[in-house]
This record gives sequence, C-alpha cells and structure tokens, in this order.
Amino acid sequence: MKPEIFHCQYVLPPFVNTRTIVTIHDLAHEHFPEFFHPLEAIRMRRLVRATARRADHITTVSKFSASDIERTYGIPPEKISVAHQAASERFHPRNKLACQEHLSKTYGIDSPFILYVGRIQERKNLPRLVEAYDRVRKQGVTAKLVIAGKKDWQSEKLLARINELGQEGHVIFPGYVPDDDLPLFYNAAEVFVFPSIFEGFGLPVVESMASGVPTITSYGSSLEEVAGDGALLVDPYDVSAMAEAIQRILEDTELKERMISRGLRRSADLKPKEFSLNMLDSYRALVR
Repeated sequence: MKPEIFHCQYVLPPFVNTRTIVTIHDLAHEHFPEFFHPLEAIRMRRLVRATARRADHITTVSKFSASDIERTYGIPPEKISVAHQAASERFHPRNKLACQEHLSKTYGIDSPFILYVGRIQERKNLPRLVEAYDRVRKQGVTAKLVIAGKKDWQSEKLLARINELGQEGHVIFPGYVPDDDLPLFYNAAEVFVFPSIFEGFGLPVVESMASGVPTITSYGSSLEEVAGDGALLVDPYDVSAMAEAIQRILEDTELKERMISRGLRRSADLKPKEFSLNMLDSYRALVR
C-alpha cells in the first residue's frame, strides 16, 4: 500500500512519489558552520535548503526556528508549523538523597555537583562553562562539574581548556547516560547549566525544569522561548555572567526555591500530548 505522506528529518531522499513533510529543528549549519565538520556543513547547507523548498510542509520545534527557516530560506510562513517538544513523564522531582546515593554507587560521582547534559561539541559552549566553573571554584565553591553526554566534533578543545585551567580532577565525564539514569542525574544536581550558543529547542532545559532543578541557560536563540521565566538567562559569551548566575543559585536559597517553582510551572506548559496533536494536525492538513 502506497503511503499518503513521507516524513523525514532535514534531508529528503532524491525520489519520493508522495506528499512530504520534513522536520527541521534548527539552522545551526547555516549560521555557525564552524561548529560542524567542513564536509557535513557543506552537505547540510546544500541539501537542507533544497529539501525545504521541495517538501510540501515543514515542521519545526519552536517559533524561533520557524521564523529562521522562513527568513533564511525564503519559505512562506503558511508552509511551516510549530510543535514544541516536551519532557517525558520520567522527568519529575524525586528523592534527592536517593538519587545522589545511586550516582555515588554506580558512577562514583559524589555530591554536590553542577550538571550539564547534552552532546559534547563546540556549539554547546562548554569551554566557557568550564571557565565560569573555574571562577566559582576560586570563590570557594567546592561542587564538582559533571558533563554528561557523548563526545562529538571538536570536543578535544574542551578537554584542552580543562587542562589549561587545572580542573582535571574536578570536571567529571560519565559519558552517555542511559535513559533510566538520566532523571536521577538531574535530581541529584544542585544546578543545571545549558550554555549553548544556538538551539532550535533545547530539550535538556525542559527536562531539568521538570525535574525540579534550578536551571541556567542562554539568550540568543530558541532557549528564551523554551525557558520562559523558568530559568535564569545569561549571555552565552559572557563568562562572568555565567559564573555569577551559578554562584547566585548555589548561595541564595530563596532564589533557588523560586527558580525550582518557576521551572516546574513552565515545564508543565509543554505537554507531550500537545506535541503529538500538533503533528497529527500537520498530517491531516496535508492529506486534505
């Protein structure tokens, strides 16, 4: 039976004999090609642009990305729809002490710690996070920095910066974290920092807020839209501002509780069911 719709991400195959939907999360390859392998950047810039024009409909994950696709590729706005992502129900507040004990036994990670979750790549701005961490340690903060995720393009720059700052013993890399353990990492952390320079959505920010963790993230892309008032927002290029935000969360109990409350409220606004319904609406409209 021939399908009525073919749906893919970013790049359509050469020959598709049916209606098509493509999901484009962001255009980082257009604005920051230096964050990609050169061949991958060239491939993405050519093929994603062509796909955006060929596809019958485009879905994306934020209003920011929708506007960016419209402006950068000259796509009519009626051809683009937005379906915000949401955290899985697995991400919710848990017993902090139990989560910390599990990480200590399973990963050898002792609390307290500051957490980052995501790919370890240049776009995520992790060298500046390490520089901010170095500053708060010099102000007396004893928490470790846990950077959880898979190493990716240009991750060696991060390792070099850690060595230059002499923080090798204080920055921990647990690697890729299994799905069952990821909510425990969030719940065990004192603060979650996602300092990315450019995102189409930034799901870890929502997962953190949904877990009841005070969250810090960046101005300048979709992250403002995603976080709302549920996170502290900083300039991703300003190491001093990042360090100050981390220190404020760690030292100001009232602010910490306020950010936890706001984060839970904001993450509850983003529901998996609504994402699914928005996608179904796109399919139905295309079939009609």
